[in-house]
Amino acid sequence: THTVSGNLSFADGTLSSGTSTITMTSSSATLTGGGATLSSLNASSSGTITLQTSDLTVSSTLTIATTTNFAINGSRTVTLLSAGALTLNGTSSGAGTLVYRPSTAFPTGGTISSALTFDATSTNQTISARTYGGAVKIDNSGATAGRTVTLASGTHTFSSTLDVAESGTGDVNFTGSANNPTVNVTGAFSCSAGTGNTITTGSGTWTFSGSVNMTNCTLTSSGGNTFALNSSSPTLTAASQNFGNLDFTGATTPTISGNATSSGNVTLVSGMTLTGVTLTLASTTANLVGAGNTLPNLTVDPTSAGTITLATSDLTISGTLEVASGDTLSIASGRTLT
Repeated sequence: THTVSGNLSFADGTLSSGTSTITMTSSSATLTGGGATLSSLNASSSGTITLQTSDLTVSSTLTIATTTNFAINGSRTVTLLSAGALTLNGTSSGAGTLVYRPSTAFPTGGTISSALTFDATSTNQTISARTYGGAVKIDNSGATAGRTVTLASGTHTFSSTLDVAESGTGDVNFTGSANNPTVNVTGAFSCSAGTGNTITTGSGTWTFSGSVNMTNCTLTSSGGNTFALNSSSPTLTAASQNFGNLDFTGATTPTISGNATSSGNVTLVSGMTLTGVTLTLASTTANLVGAGNTLPNLTVDPTSAGTITLATSDLTISGTLEVASGDTLSIASGRTLT
């Protein structure tokens, strides 16, 4: 073990760390990564240790002690390799990114407010139920297709953006089907890159306080799942995906862009923008709350014979209304479909 009580730089020269542990103890110090790979780094300070200027990789153990703020400057990354382990009792902060590659579930202790990338390049991964304060990315930077990133049971709070992508040639499966988690996303949700990425929700509720863009992902909504949008003027870019329940009751003046299929209940709110949308209702028994909106096209086509009920409030169809053979569109008492 090598203890450093001041600043540390690997910007010059070549590092051969072997199995050594470097412990940084200063109450205010900088760490210049120099693109080096350390075996183990122990940030054990009563103040802030800041990664600056260049990046750093840790192959074995990264420890952030209880009293330590490990700050990662903007455009900088700290990468923990797949064989590594993270002990997070303090805080990982800053505008930079912690790249997490191990298969071990992400720790539930401490505070993570820096950006965080789950990179399944080498192994499948598990996301623990906790609060993630910075932007989170679900990634596969490698070439192996079908990597799985699993949401553990419980409530996952993403206080910034959540993105599913692939920066390599392999795809990633982001799934809650085994554990049926509750997911809360404060920022935008997106699938920014790749064409083979999949999302499986589980039966829990996924609530979004920003816009949702499903382009580049394939969505499988488990029975009972609800996608709920609850912010001001959010946009659901549906990308012809098949949702479970769709609930807009917490949103004001939301927009649906593109066609959408729902295998559950759909609850609209007044003042929606639905230009060009075809909504397909595929549940055998479900309610549609129109909220007085004008919907261009509505298709009732359950997977087997079923009944969709227009309930609670009215709806106008400006284009095509199609009810498949053997199916029923029921209009509840006092409701009007125009």
